[in-house]
Amino acid sequence: MRCLAFFVLALIAAPLWASTSPSPPPPPYPFMSVEEMSAGLPVAFLYDNESAAQGREFPPTVSGSQSAWLTIRVTSDAVQFGGGMGFAVQPPVITSATGGFALDASSFGTFIQVGTSTEFRVRFTPPTTGVFTATVTFGHEADPMFNPGVYSDFRVNVSGTGVSAAVPYAMVREGSVAGARVFSGQSNLNARDFKRRMTSAGPAAYLSLWVTNEAASGAGTLNLGTPTLSGAFGEFSLDLSQFVTSLSAGASTEIRVAFDPATVGIHQGTLTFDQDDGYNPDPYSITLNGEGLLESAQIRVSDAAGPFFDTTGMVPAYIGTHMDENAAPSGGRDFGNAAGTLTITVANADVGVFLWAGYQPGADLTLGTPTVVGDADFTVGLVGFNNTVASANTTTFEIHFNPQADGVRSAVIELPHGDASEHAPFRIHVTGVGVGVGQGGGGSGGGNSGGGCVSSSSSGGIWLFAGLLGVLCACAALGQRRRA
Repeated sequence: MRCLAFFVLALIAAPLWASTSPSPPPPPYPFMSVEEMSAGLPVAFLYDNESAAQGREFPPTVSGSQSAWLTIRVTSDAVQFGGGMGFAVQPPVITSATGGFALDASSFGTFIQVGTSTEFRVRFTPPTTGVFTATVTFGHEADPMFNPGVYSDFRVNVSGTGVSAAVPYAMVREGSVAGARVFSGQSNLNARDFKRRMTSAGPAAYLSLWVTNEAASGAGTLNLGTPTLSGAFGEFSLDLSQFVTSLSAGASTEIRVAFDPATVGIHQGTLTFDQDDGYNPDPYSITLNGEGLLESAQIRVSDAAGPFFDTTGMVPAYIGTHMDENAAPSGGRDFGNAAGTLTITVANADVGVFLWAGYQPGADLTLGTPTVVGDADFTVGLVGFNNTVASANTTTFEIHFNPQADGVRSAVIELPHGDASEHAPFRIHVTGVGVGVGQGGGGSGGGNSGGGCVSSSSSGGIWLFAGLLGVLCACAALGQRRRA
């Protein structure tokens, strides 16, 4: 019975202990990942002895020539909470092949420190026409049980087809004609995962997908069908204003797509177009992903006083107010007819999570410098403002209203930020009314502006002072006469 009571007590106390105690030490085991790279970005995560696919299935190459290099990266991962450790590797070699491949291991290391990588490259060099295959193998110590000095093999399979003359070949890249490759049917990676965006934020920036007829001079024309979107209807938008359906050798065309969520939740769409190269899938399909939110993922902007976070639980909770981006001025953002100062608080509501190893804070929120667009009656004060806001933290800046002219004055304070879920820059509308600014004296500026002549009330004060000075002088002269 005592054991049962102790067990129950331990279950109750465990979360409290975890929230106040340091995370347990990470497991001292190596973690290895192997990736196919393109333009510096991972485009496929590989398993041992996986079939040749994606970039490991080289484009058709004229016999006697050579393809571009394919890069394979091997990483000693620093996994979540800092786990992982370095391990030794053996140089890659081509262990089985039908010929037609070259290997470059000149930059491949012998020991991979935790958090670092090493790479090797493979290219296709068909001596004749036909299908060629090869397996590139390297040894590693990244055994889950970590047995130092005991090496396991990791095998990367590649293939290619040698042809007698150049043929059309559809190659898709994201961002630019030299960007990372996008393969048909590939799971969403890199920029095709649009992350999270508010339903009220409008469309995210367009992503350019470039289709190139990746063939040597003299190859035939690559013919394309008009791209269409399916799934998640209305959540993605398509721009085909630069798209053409016929590509000669080496020519490219652009497809532009943006995430514009209308509803909350995870949305997955598929961009599809026909192509006739005879090697890639037809139709060619590209997966798109994004999540619609009611509130931004990170940034919260408030013109009210705190508190902003409740830190009594295992994970902080945002409890402050949040103004809508681009909202009409109201409350403190309407200064009325008096000069004043308004404090704006910017919070990072990515509060993190609580997992088995304890509390893990969210990502930092990056901010640009707020600027004023509109009437010069408004200025921004940056004392204490920080461009980086840590998880569950805040920074502040001030908006000053000092009317320079009569009538309604207005401006927009633009705050650049790195939260992709919200419109950027975040726009704060402010307004105020100038009353009696610059009256009398005929100067170009009022008393608050520091410019122009002094007002009539100031002139009256000067004349009063001169009159009093004259009386004092007369009294002094009279006193001198009497003594004489």
